[in-house]
Amino acid sequence: MRKKILHVCLSESWGGLEMAVSKWNEILQENGHYNMNICTPGSPLARDLKRKAFSVFEWDSAHYFAPDFTLKLRRLVIDKQFDVVILQNLRDLWIVSPALCKIKNVKLVGFAQMLLGIKKTDWLHRLVYTRLDHLLTLTDWQIQALMPYLPVPAYKYDTIPNFVDTEKFHPQWRDKDFRYQLGFKDEDFVIGVVGRIDKQKGQMELLKAFAKLSKTFTGTHLMIVGEPTRGEVKQEKYFEQLKHWVNQTKLDSRVHFLGFQDEPYRLFANFDLFVLPSHEETFGFVVVEAMASGTPVLGTRAGGVPEILCQGEVGFLCQAQSSQALGKALQEILENETLRVEKTEKALLRAREFYDRHKVYERFINLIS
Repeated sequence: MRKKILHVCLSESWGGLEMAVSKWNEILQENGHYNMNICTPGSPLARDLKRKAFSVFEWDSAHYFAPDFTLKLRRLVIDKQFDVVILQNLRDLWIVSPALCKIKNVKLVGFAQMLLGIKKTDWLHRLVYTRLDHLLTLTDWQIQALMPYLPVPAYKYDTIPNFVDTEKFHPQWRDKDFRYQLGFKDEDFVIGVVGRIDKQKGQMELLKAFAKLSKTFTGTHLMIVGEPTRGEVKQEKYFEQLKHWVNQTKLDSRVHFLGFQDEPYRLFANFDLFVLPSHEETFGFVVVEAMASGTPVLGTRAGGVPEILCQGEVGFLCQAQSSQALGKALQEILENETLRVEKTEKALLRAREFYDRHKVYERFINLIS
């Protein structure tokens, strides 16, 4: 049965949370569902959705108390007869929950994209969260991490991971000419890391680990893909520290900085190893993209990453925030091609069976139906 779905996301940023809104619009529309979106005026998400020709309302709102917004939202839900309202940011519950009060035929679904450090179990939060029909997490690990902090009963939790287009992220993009354009020979071993340049993403620990093994493994290269968030001074300073460290250690010819890439699927397939050195990760979507691309993965034991890698069965794991642990794991991987191939084959199968966009869509639509 086709659904009428309203997405509410009032974020003014652009990252994984906002990208998820766009991706869910795409997969739901492909399957015949009607989508409408409410976004903050001029936000990156609003621009992205309009560029893709999705229906968008741009409404101003306070984050916690906005009676005018709430009343307008209530009228819209009733007039358009929506079946489901989806939130990617649980903060928006404060203005959405009151709008849906006593409208029992509309399901309210919230995605928990992040972790919490403060308990929200007081009577006011209980009142706001009561209207939530489903709280969807990206991993089973995240459910256990969130339950002590939120007033949501266990039966309302379900795991619906971020999904990947396994037709786009695919080993078929492996290409000698493309690697040559990037400056690599066919026999070079290219280690890639993709993500925002940020201290907690662990790029410095990876650089230090790479510096030690590069002396022994002379055909290795490290490609750092991404950039700091514009205007974030700490991230920009950290980026300068990374580049200065590379210059000081004379690794300029072995470490390559590539800025943000809109369509990184060709890069993933042309890495010989993908590394996620994060200190903490709720999910680690880039890990799934690498798995689907047929590229072996080394991740830290951070957040949901071990669950994605099946506790090391379909990838390699090491301690977080440790250049020594990263170095030891990198050496093991470089010295054992057979193990790399074995884990990569398992990872590719796992990505297609569990994280493929069509498979995740089916689980989601069955849940809300």
